[in-house]
Amino acid sequence: MNKQSTRAFSSGILFVTVILLIGVQFIEIENPVKDGYIIVKEKDWKENKRQIKDLQNQIDTLNNQKQQESTKEKKEEKQAGEKFQLTLVIESGMTPEEIAKRLQQANIIQDEEAFVQYIVENDYANKIQIGEFLVHSQMTLEALASTITK
Repeated sequence: MNKQSTRAFSSGILFVTVILLIGVQFIEIENPVKDGYIIVKEKDWKENKRQIKDLQNQIDTLNNQKQQESTKEKKEEKQAGEKFQLTLVIESGMTPEEIAKRLQQANIIQDEEAFVQYIVENDYANKIQIGEFLVHSQMTLEALASTITK
C-alpha cells in the first residue's frame, strides 16, 4: 500500500464515521415495548402522577365527609335517646351566641344558629336574665327562651 491509497482508505473511514454520527442524531431509536410494560414520556408520567394525587385527595375528602356524617348521625341518635341536663349560668354581658354555644356543648340544643335566630326574632334577646337556670335537652326552643327570660 502506498501513501495515496492509505489516505483514501482513512478518508473513507472518517467520512463513514461522520455520516453515522449525523444519522444517529436524527434517527430516534425507539425501545421495544416489553410484555406488560408501557413506555411513557416523562411529562405524561408527571401529569398522570398529578392526576392520581388529585383523585386520591378527592377520595380522602369524601371519606372524611362520610366519616363525619356517620359520626354526627351516631351522636344525634345517641343524644335523641338520652336526656342531658345543665345548670346554665348566665353572666352580665353574655350574648345569645355565647349562650347558644354553651347549650350546644352540653347537648341541650342541636343547632346554635336556630336558637339565636329564635331568640332574636321573638324579642327575647333584650329580656335575658342573669342567673342560674336548670335546662335539659328535651326542652323546646320556646321553653328554653322563656326559662332564661323569667
